[in-house]
Amino acid sequence: MNAKMRIVILNTYDIQGGAARSAWGLHSGLQRLGHESTMLCLNKASQDASVEKVVVDTSKEACAEVRLHDDIFRYGIFQHRTPLSNTHFSLSLSGYDVSRHPLVRAADVIHLHWVDGLLSPEAIRALQQLGKPLVWTLHDQRPFTGGCHFSAGCHLYADDCGSCPQLTPAFEKVPRYCLQRMLKLVDVSNILVVSPSRWLAECARRSALFRKSRVEVVPYGLDVDVFKPMVRSQARELLGLPASGMYFLFGAHNIMERRKGIQIFLEAVQLCLKDRDFADAVASGAIKFLCFGNIPPEFDFIGLPVICLGLLEADEKVAAAYAAANVFVCSTLEDNLPNTIMESMSCGTPVLASRVGGVPDLVSDGHDGAMFEAGNGLALSVAMCKAARQPMVLDAWGEAARATVLEKFPLATQALRYVELYREVITPASSFPAAMLPPTQTLPLMPANCELPPELRRQTVGAESLPPGSERILSDFQDAQSELWEALSQLREQTDEVRRLKKTIKHLRKIIQSAENWQKRSWFRRAFHRWRAE
Repeated sequence: MNAKMRIVILNTYDIQGGAARSAWGLHSGLQRLGHESTMLCLNKASQDASVEKVVVDTSKEACAEVRLHDDIFRYGIFQHRTPLSNTHFSLSLSGYDVSRHPLVRAADVIHLHWVDGLLSPEAIRALQQLGKPLVWTLHDQRPFTGGCHFSAGCHLYADDCGSCPQLTPAFEKVPRYCLQRMLKLVDVSNILVVSPSRWLAECARRSALFRKSRVEVVPYGLDVDVFKPMVRSQARELLGLPASGMYFLFGAHNIMERRKGIQIFLEAVQLCLKDRDFADAVASGAIKFLCFGNIPPEFDFIGLPVICLGLLEADEKVAAAYAAANVFVCSTLEDNLPNTIMESMSCGTPVLASRVGGVPDLVSDGHDGAMFEAGNGLALSVAMCKAARQPMVLDAWGEAARATVLEKFPLATQALRYVELYREVITPASSFPAAMLPPTQTLPLMPANCELPPELRRQTVGAESLPPGSERILSDFQDAQSELWEALSQLREQTDEVRRLKKTIKHLRKIIQSAENWQKRSWFRRAFHRWRAE
C-alpha cells in the first residue's frame, strides 16, 4: 500500500528548541516522500505555509486562566525547585482542544511530539475519542512523569512520582497528582509510543504510564545536505574567526542548564591547563575555545579565551560553527539523542561525549569519536589532551562520523520508518473527508479549571463505587488535591496582593506627578507675577 497519507504533527513550537527542530525535520522528510504532512503549533516562528498556528481562546476568562497557571509556575514551582536540577518542569494543568481542528479531522494519523502547554490530559483524551491512530514521539521524559522533563536519576515515575526530589516538601506531592490525572484520563494502551533512543525507550517501558504501551525506537533524522562538511578555513571566515589554531567547540540552546554540563567542561579545561604543553598552546593562541547558545553576558569562563557566537538561529550558521571546530565537546549529564552530537558528526567534526542516555546510540568510542564517564571532569580532560596531541586522529574520526550519519541518520531513513509505523496503525475509518470538515474555529482552553475529574472529588465518591484495592490511591488523590488547592489558594492571594500593590503604586505615582506639576505651575505663576511687578 503506497497511497499518500495525511499526517498532522502537534508540537508546541515549530522550529524553536531541539524537540521542535526534530519534529520539523520529520515533517520535512514526510513531505519529501510525497505525503501530506502538516504541523499544528502554539508558537510559530517559521514562514512555512504547511505550519499552522492554533487560534486559541482569547476571552477574558481564558486569559485569566492562563495567567493563573503562569502564576502557579512562577510563584509555586519555580520558587520551590531544589538544587538537584534546573531543567524545565511543567504540570500540564491546561491545554487546548484541537480535536475539532480541520487538519486534525482530516488526518489519517495524529502525531504528538513535545506538547507542553498545547495539550492537557483532557485534550489528549478528546483526540483519542476521534478514533484515529495516535503516535507520540518522546523527546524527553515529561510525557510519563508528573512534571520533570529529565528526572536527574530519579525513578519514581515507575511508581507514582510521590515525594519529587526536584521540588521542596511544600510542593513535592503535586507531581503525583499530575501523573495520576494522566493515568486516569488517558488510555495509553492504544497509543504508539516512539523513542529516538534506546535509553528513553527503556525508561518509558518501566514507567507507570507506558508500561503497557507499544514502544518503538526510531532515531532522529538529519538533513545531511545542510549539515555537511565544508572547508574549515571557509567556515571560520564565514563566522569571522581567526583562521589558525585548534578549536574546541561547546554549545547548547541553554548553556546555563546544569544538565548540559558546562561546569564539567570548565573543570576539564582547568585540569588540561595543568598540562604544560596544553597550557602553552592556549597561551599562544594555538588552542582556542568556541561556544554557542544562550549565554548570559556576565557568565564566568574562568578567564579562558572563549569566543561566544551566541544563539545561532540559521542552520547554515550552526553547521558552519561545527565545521569551523576541530572537535565538539558534549559533557551532558542526562540526554535523549542530542541533536548537537548528530549535527557535529554530520559536518565531519568528531565528538568527545559523555557515555550517558542515548549518546552511545550515536558515537562509537574510538571509531568516530570518544566517550567518557558522565560527570567526570578528569576523564574529559584526558580525552581533550589526547585530542590536542593527535589532530590526524581527529580528522580520521571526522570522516568516520560523517559516514556514520550518512548510513544511519538521514532524514529519509527516519521518515520511511515512521511511514511503516503509520501504515501499521491506520484503519480505513480513521479519517474524515475534507469536504465534510468544519471551518477553522477558536480552540477553547481545556480544562476550564484545575479540579480533579468529578468522579474523584471527595464529596461525590462513595466507597461502594471503588474497585478493590483502590482506597489507598483515592486517599492519595484526595491528599494531593487538598495540598494543591491549598497551594493554589495561597498563590491566588499572593497574586491578588501583588496586583493590588501595583494599582496602589500606579495611583501614588499619579498623585506625585500631579503634585510635581502643581509645584511647577505655582513656581511659574509666582515668577510671572514678580516679573509684572518689576
